[in-house]
Amino acid sequence: MRYIDFKILLNIPLFEESVFNHYLKINISYLPIKLQSPFYEDNNPSFSLFYHDDGKLLYKDFKHDWTGDCFNLVQRLYGISFKESIYKIAKDLHLLHLYDAGVLQDIGEHTAQRVVVNHTNVKPIYTYKIKQYTK
Repeated sequence: MRYIDFKILLNIPLFEESVFNHYLKINISYLPIKLQSPFYEDNNPSFSLFYHDDGKLLYKDFKHDWTGDCFNLVQRLYGISFKESIYKIAKDLHLLHLYDAGVLQDIGEHTAQRVVVNHTNVKPIYTYKIKQYTK
């Protein structure tokens, strides 16, 4: 298993939103949002995505009283470790070649601070930066 610095991934604006979109198969357009739980069959929405006061995107499963970030979500969904979840996310979101090329580190350095998005308007603003390096 390769070492991938999760802090570099978190520096990508809207990284957490992209992870939740990918694994929950949704398109986040506003937050907070209530959904059916991805962990079990759920007839009533008992799962929520929301921004914590520190700007971090978290989930809350009300049935089991679980709260976590995007890495914890992948850990629970696949029964894997934290380190394995970092690698899986980087692989599934096609970030490994960008990580290896140093592009993500470069984006992190040029992002002075983590972007805190407006709770009603979530857009993948990092897409252009990544595309310009891959062409």
